[in-house]
Amino acid sequence: MAANTDLYERIAKTSKAMVMSHLDAFNAQDTTILSRDLVSDTHRRVAPLTFEKQFRPTGWSNKQYEDNLAPMFVKFHGMKIEINDVIVDVEKKRSTVHSSHIWTVPLEGEVVDWPMEFVWILELNETGDKVLKILEFVDTHYAVTFNQKSKSKHT
Repeated sequence: MAANTDLYERIAKTSKAMVMSHLDAFNAQDTTILSRDLVSDTHRRVAPLTFEKQFRPTGWSNKQYEDNLAPMFVKFHGMKIEINDVIVDVEKKRSTVHSSHIWTVPLEGEVVDWPMEFVWILELNETGDKVLKILEFVDTHYAVTFNQKSKSKHT
């Protein structure tokens, strides 16, 4: 029983750390931090499919994900992340994390707080300390609107 409790705690800790790596990467302006809790060949997908097709239909390598976020991070004025819920399945070595993010960003000539929500479904290694697969569900309306506005001439 203690082994299952330890594994549960490790999976939960790794899962939270993976999500919080976005804040740590922003604060350090170092997108390689985004991969600190991942194996080198983590397979990452972004959902829903309609969103993923627009940006990267074949999924993302760690490097591709880091490179994609680097230009956004330098524009941000601030970032906050709150972990709302973590669900762990010890048998399957999986977790689901619901998080809320607030990006403080320049949009259309002013600096605004931009709220986003994410749900992360993670598959972890046997010891629960590294992420093997990520399925990231994006708050599509806000993400697409942000992407459009961030490319406007006023940012």
